[in-house]
Amino acid sequence: MPNPLDAENHSVGEQPLFLNNLQTLSLHSSPFVAEILRRTPNLNKLKITSESTSHWSAIVDSLISLKGLETLQIAAATASYPINTVMLVNLPNFEVLKAHCGFMGTNWILNEDVVFQRLQYLQIVFGYKLERWEAASDNFPMLEQLFLYGLDLEEIPQSIGDIPTLKLIQIENCSSTAVTSAKKIQEEQESWGKYELQVWKRLLILYHFMEKKILDPVYYFLLLENEQTDNIDLHM
Repeated sequence: MPNPLDAENHSVGEQPLFLNNLQTLSLHSSPFVAEILRRTPNLNKLKITSESTSHWSAIVDSLISLKGLETLQIAAATASYPINTVMLVNLPNFEVLKAHCGFMGTNWILNEDVVFQRLQYLQIVFGYKLERWEAASDNFPMLEQLFLYGLDLEEIPQSIGDIPTLKLIQIENCSSTAVTSAKKIQEEQESWGKYELQVWKRLLILYHFMEKKILDPVYYFLLLENEQTDNIDLHM
């Protein structure tokens, strides 16, 4: 891909172009993404689709400058990339995270210092080999909706149910243990007289996780965004 900033680089004496009024941006990963993000400092919605992880480190470093970022949506096609939770929790307005193939290794363990102060919506799709998730309610004090897709989790952390703002856990094509733990969270809340939390299991005909018929993550991401197929919603 040619450098989109080449024309500017050849203009002697001109100041670098900054798009300070741009608030929403969708990009495919390239060597120039980090520089583009540096020049769009007031973004509040960002979507990055990537077919490799070769430039991910530079992209992550540039995100910290987006102090107004509210929504981050990333999809990797062929490999997982590490989510830098320390960097994300330092974004003061961060409310929505959609991570597709967003984990490397089997564990995602959040210590007490990792607090997503304003995160309301968390979506995890195809966490590569992710099996163990450890978190407390204090890690997500404002979380309202949790969406899990195609994960072979041992369980959803039970303390997630203690988040007072949590309204919905939606599970699609995950392990039976993840489904069981979601139901357990709901039952525990109801035993305390709290019936606000809903748990939904959603079955999509085009994907069958237990038989390992895995769709391309980016294609699946597009399917979630622009779904045209029939699906079945079951209240558990």
